[in-house]
Amino acid sequence: MIIEIKKTDYPILMDIWGSAVLNTHDFLKQEDFLYYKEHLPAYFQYVALYGCEQDGRLVGFIGVAENNIEMLFIHNDYRKKVLARS
Repeated sequence: MIIEIKKTDYPILMDIWGSAVLNTHDFLKQEDFLYYKEHLPAYFQYVALYGCEQDGRLVGFIGVAENNIEMLFIHNDYRKKVLARS
């Protein structure tokens, strides 16, 4: 199910982001990871955020601005899996 993200969801988005980046961005240096981790919540205000729920759990999110996808992250536990449609 696709939902609109609320500010109270930000900690979950950070967990999803960390899981996705640590498992897919092997080119990213540790100091870069830490930089983006610190600044990511500030970037959320510049995009419309939508989440993907699976069995009542937020498992991914997308950030859209001016008809562009600016962020797209799926928790590593759900990568390469077919998500159920609701």
